[in-house]
Amino acid sequence: MKKTKIILSLMTLLVLAGWRIVVADPLLSAANQVVFTKEEEPQPPIDTAVNPFDVPGNFEAPELNIDGVMDETEWNSPEWSSPTVTIGRKDTNSASLKFYRGEKALFAFFTVLDNNLLTDGFANGDPVNRSDSVELYLDTQNDGVNNKGNDIQINIGVHGRTRILTGSDNVWGTWNGLVNFEVTVNGTINSEGDTDVGFNVEIMVPYSAINMERDDVIGFSLGAPDRYLSGGNTIGTNFDWYGWFVEGTFIDPQQASAYMVLTNNQIMTREQYNSLP
Repeated sequence: MKKTKIILSLMTLLVLAGWRIVVADPLLSAANQVVFTKEEEPQPPIDTAVNPFDVPGNFEAPELNIDGVMDETEWNSPEWSSPTVTIGRKDTNSASLKFYRGEKALFAFFTVLDNNLLTDGFANGDPVNRSDSVELYLDTQNDGVNNKGNDIQINIGVHGRTRILTGSDNVWGTWNGLVNFEVTVNGTINSEGDTDVGFNVEIMVPYSAINMERDDVIGFSLGAPDRYLSGGNTIGTNFDWYGWFVEGTFIDPQQASAYMVLTNNQIMTREQYNSLP
């Protein structure tokens, strides 16, 4: 089962701002048939049969197939793919993350093991964090400063619902950036009578949406809420939030100064990065 979403910035769909086209009765003279409010000639039609979002200045066409399956060779690129990192969740559950730096977009792939797939309803926003889900935190300028405009938080649930935020005045606020993702599920959501396997989340964020380039160094952290009992929203009873530890140190997603650093193909601490020649 697959769930696909594309989150688009406001007014990024195919709108030609400022045009007004009036088509007259075909029996009238040719001079009166079409009236444009701008002097320019109308542009030729855009062929969007293959990808309706493949328009200059709009959404980047995916370099990889965003299908929730990690089967492209790019994920093993020695130059542009990262090592895999894993965090533990309840019992034997876990969540793993791997990056690939594409030519025009950053790709992230979560592999989640979960024997009981549950959600807190089917709404976007805060309920996603009380559902089986993944969280990706990016400091795209690697400045280590909390909740600036270059800080992005992407939360995606097993049910394809989202909570996507950006930093603003030291708090998280709604982000209207562009994110392409797909969730593939191996199990049955909200059916506690069976044993599930887990789910994958494949994410693509165009560099243009986060003001970075392919070889820019960025900071990042991650989290993986695990819901294991329906019927309530009490943390520690119905769900828990699980974070990332590196050699016993908590990589706090709310403290950008604590983020790990992602280079083209390596993950290291900020101290290790700062000590590079």
